[in-house]
Amino acid sequence: MADLLCEMKNEFDKYGYSLAISLVGAVEIEEESLDKIARCCDYIALLTLSRGKETHRIAPINMIKSTVDWYVERGIPARKILAIVPALGAIFTLEDPDDTGPGAKVNGPGNDDREMLGGHVIQNKEARYVLENGLGGIDIVAMEFEDDEGIGGEGRFPLTRTVYNTFRGGN
Repeated sequence: MADLLCEMKNEFDKYGYSLAISLVGAVEIEEESLDKIARCCDYIALLTLSRGKETHRIAPINMIKSTVDWYVERGIPARKILAIVPALGAIFTLEDPDDTGPGAKVNGPGNDDREMLGGHVIQNKEARYVLENGLGGIDIVAMEFEDDEGIGGEGRFPLTRTVYNTFRGGN
């Protein structure tokens, strides 16, 4: 894979294009391949998912930090790392319908077997973490779930606005 990325980068450079790759969590990649990926890719987007049998944030800050640290410790420059932040949330069927907080035990997926739903799931701390640690930026995925009509009561595009405002120095 790394050799193909380097070939692609050589072609992309001819046209002034950037090359980015997405990786999920701390994956098993040989050190030599990781070095090539770091050398040949302009950006490496890291997706951090928390899966378990209890309610949770999709990309909790502690998991983002540990994933970023894992790659930085292996030589990936922080400036090339993009933290992937999904513009969606998870729907669960709770074991106890009255226990609705983080960490509540779940039986399975939510309504109609859907597990994902749009929602504002980022806070300023994720964007600040990216800024404070010199990362390359944030990659917002699943934009089709962003609240473009302001239905959630936080105005239009709350996730995108939060990232923008944090990067611009507000919040």
